Amino acid sequence: MRKPLGYVVLTGLLLMSASLHTSVAEKRVNEKVSAYSEQLILHIDKPLHLVGERIYFKVYAVAMTEGSVQSSLSRVAYLELLDRTNTPVIQLKIALNNGSGSGILDIPKHLRTDYYVLRAYTNWMKNSGPSGFFHQVQAIVNPFVPIGSRNATGDPVEISGVDDLSTDQRFVIRSTVDAPVYGKREKVALQLSTRNRSEKPIGAELSVSVYRMDELQRVGSEKGQQFVGDPIAPVTIGGEAQYAIEKEGPLITGKIVDRSTGQAKKGVNAYLSAIGDPSVLCMAVSDDTGRVVFNPPRLVGHLEGVVQFVDADSSSRIMLENPFSESYLNRPLPEISLSPALDSLLNAYSIQTQLDVVFRHRDTAATPVYRPFYGEADKTYRLEDYTQFATLREIFREYVLEVAPRGVDDDLTLRLLNKADGYMFERNPLMLYDGVPVLEAHKLMALNPQEIEWVDVVTARYYHGNAEFDGILSFKSHQGNFHRSLFNPNALVVDMMGTQPATANGFPAYVPGDRRERIPDLRSTLYWNPSVHTDSLGVVSVEFFTSDIGGTFAVVVQGIDATGQRGDQLFTFEVK
Repeated sequence: MRKPLGYVVLTGLLLMSASLHTSVAEKRVNEKVSAYSEQLILHIDKPLHLVGERIYFKVYAVAMTEGSVQSSLSRVAYLELLDRTNTPVIQLKIALNNGSGSGILDIPKHLRTDYYVLRAYTNWMKNSGPSGFFHQVQAIVNPFVPIGSRNATGDPVEISGVDDLSTDQRFVIRSTVDAPVYGKREKVALQLSTRNRSEKPIGAELSVSVYRMDELQRVGSEKGQQFVGDPIAPVTIGGEAQYAIEKEGPLITGKIVDRSTGQAKKGVNAYLSAIGDPSVLCMAVSDDTGRVVFNPPRLVGHLEGVVQFVDADSSSRIMLENPFSESYLNRPLPEISLSPALDSLLNAYSIQTQLDVVFRHRDTAATPVYRPFYGEADKTYRLEDYTQFATLREIFREYVLEVAPRGVDDDLTLRLLNKADGYMFERNPLMLYDGVPVLEAHKLMALNPQEIEWVDVVTARYYHGNAEFDGILSFKSHQGNFHRSLFNPNALVVDMMGTQPATANGFPAYVPGDRRERIPDLRSTLYWNPSVHTDSLGVVSVEFFTSDIGGTFAVVVQGIDATGQRGDQLFTFEVK
């Protein structure tokens, strides 16, 4: 933001060019709304799960526009687990990168044994309604809660439009393992190859699942039907689409109204910021209908956020919209049926799940390193490196010389040094505490310096969206908890759901003498890898280890190639 003039001019021209290019592309999409659509396809690790287990999944996202298939423009997928009353049990946002993403779903322990529905969609897909969403019936068993009718027989789920691509719409996946039978904790080498229908090698993105096949899994697979929405279903909005393509991350939308009359208010400026790390700040202005759209960058995980009005407006209030679709298909699920003959197998599964929770090779979430949204400050003061003072005014007077407090109480202002000309700015800077704007300087100055870890000072004019600030004065507390006393009285505290953090799969790799040899390994899911890529020759190999349980194991491979065609294969091997 703070660059030499030549850089700014050049950047401005480049941005103008990029903006014009983007505008033309978006205009083409808007002019042919019915010609552009998106489709999501999920690969679930296995048909049936117990409470306390994890569902591993891969999302494939493709788009069709003017008859061609390409990676989806959307960067966010919405995934929900619905019960038979269409009540969301779990809701997630999954980051999409080049048309794919992956994640995990921890099944709550309180769920009852039943069929559930996993559905997935993008924000853009909401324009055509739930008939275009991906749906899959998923069996979940709670061995600790009795089933109402053990011998109930449910009719199959009647779902029209079940995905049934013809062979010319698929590519070929071939899979082999290095032996037909394996022992316990033995390494398995899996070779994969991908070919088109003409048997020419092609590169493809694949996901691989290896799980034990038994009668319990068949309960899930026999009614675990998929319904994949029509990829060329027209989106007829009659103009611009109501729901935008999320090309960067999750959008946060709302409506600003007059607090007294409830009427929409136009032209109201609002901040949306996240408390603590990562440092997120975005601004938006309400349109003619009062609608406001925030586009926060790098929104990952669950964060507590604050929405407040730039001018401390007391006459306005904001109502945020639910980002998840509230429209559902009206298709009843069957009653689940578990034969009493499965009790011993169910008991074994229960023990496996409980041991896995205790000794699980847990997936580890990658810890991203974020910098403040404004980048590197001109000067950073870590207060522990300096003499401790009782007030911030003393600190500014003694060593944070770029800041000049003026006035007292409600009339107090803060002015920053403009390093460009050596004079003080004439307005308050953008004041931040743990990344959240503070609108009143006297509240900031009343804080205890011992609660503050460091102070950042940006001594140049800063531009953020359409807003202009006379520098930035940013405080970071030791605890990372925003003081509620600093809030504007009309501020709205919200729970901001970003995309699920990336995880690294934690399946074990055994070596002689490994300490884990003494730890029980009762995994029925031996392997899950959502990101396997064949090379230009159409080949790739992966390795994994068997566990302490034997049986017949299924290898399920699904994928998509660069043209949007799909492929899948299933085969089995034995563990003695």
